[in-house]
Amino acid sequence: MRITVIHNPTSGFDQYSKDALLNEVRDQDYEPVYQVSKADNLASVLKNPGGFVLVAGGDGTIGKVAKYLAGRDIPVALFPLGTANNVAKTLAAFGHDGQQIPRRALLHQTKACDVGHATGTWGEQMFLEAVGCGALADLVAAMASGQKKERSSSTREDEIRYAFEILRDIVHSYRACAYRVTLDGEDHTGRYLFVEAMNIRSIGPNIELATEADPGDGLLDVVFLAEDDRELLADYIECRLQGKTATLKATIRRAKHITITPADELKAHIDDELVSLGASASLEVRVQPGELKFLVQKIGTSRAGV
Repeated sequence: MRITVIHNPTSGFDQYSKDALLNEVRDQDYEPVYQVSKADNLASVLKNPGGFVLVAGGDGTIGKVAKYLAGRDIPVALFPLGTANNVAKTLAAFGHDGQQIPRRALLHQTKACDVGHATGTWGEQMFLEAVGCGALADLVAAMASGQKKERSSSTREDEIRYAFEILRDIVHSYRACAYRVTLDGEDHTGRYLFVEAMNIRSIGPNIELATEADPGDGLLDVVFLAEDDRELLADYIECRLQGKTATLKATIRRAKHITITPADELKAHIDDELVSLGASASLEVRVQPGELKFLVQKIGTSRAGV
């Protein structure tokens, strides 16, 4: 069976080589067509990808590939190599079993996944993970601006810890913003530190916001954190910095159609991309059910060496 392999060889900290990856693919009797994820010709490569697409990289690589496969009924297999791997962590609850090349006998075991669409003054953009405004959008901006440690001396845990340190600084001084929010027409106006429409369970440096989110239920989990809940977020951050398991007990509502209108101009993020949201300019978010299909079969044997 011919398959397409989309690989980000610099993703995360594993730095998995092309040869090592393709050797594992061929061990399962697949005929791989290899493509680096940062190439300009992904659209043409994915026009006829074969039996399925294997994405070897992080959340950003998965999101990039998803834009070309949404609505096409082509299975996607994940070989997570990123720092956070939020998409793979969510799919683990539905059978995804880590860095495994799927066996041919189990290719029928799939999980339907919804895709979100965010519309604003900049146009329309698809997302797989989450859309949000407020403190977490500022975290995305801070990380994108170069506030990172040198990876030559970092581990995955170091990188995640550093992101939480930045978030702690943001939350300490962040001013809650007034938002007009509607969920399927129901008003949820208030002052919030952030509003996040989640398609998966965690975002950023594994910030677990919607622990029960099902990316295939046709709904987005909308997470609100009010000014009165600032200490809850601060405590959650401190627990994570200490290496402890923690749950952020924020308000969560589920909806298909969300409109978020801030009183002030601020940043919003669409997955890991930033957009500017003007004062009183609305961000409209909708979910399109089942537009992607992920292979999630449990293989049962772990791969050594990572």
